[in-house]
Amino acid sequence: MKTVLTILLSAFFLTSATANNSGDIKIGPNGKTSFLELRMQSKKASVATITILNANGVVVSTQTANLVRGKNNLAMVDIASLEEGMYKVTLVSDKKTHTAQFMNWR
Repeated sequence: MKTVLTILLSAFFLTSATANNSGDIKIGPNGKTSFLELRMQSKKASVATITILNANGVVVSTQTANLVRGKNNLAMVDIASLEEGMYKVTLVSDKKTHTAQFMNWR
């Protein structure tokens, strides 16, 4: 069975609202794999914790990533392993929290 990820408006990346106006994150399909991709700009190198929660608030994935100063493209969870539904992505780095949402359906 083929898995398809649609983020609200198909091929568009979803820009998140941030909790602190320090910059936005964008999430979307990788295009070549079934992994979700997170894109963001970072003002400095730091370590980030990325958490994905389902619609019930249950953590379905947590990972850490080393951010570089400037552009960052991070491969995240394989969406084929996620059930259909809405998900919230939270990225915490350098005491700043960024959030975004995506929908996964087949």
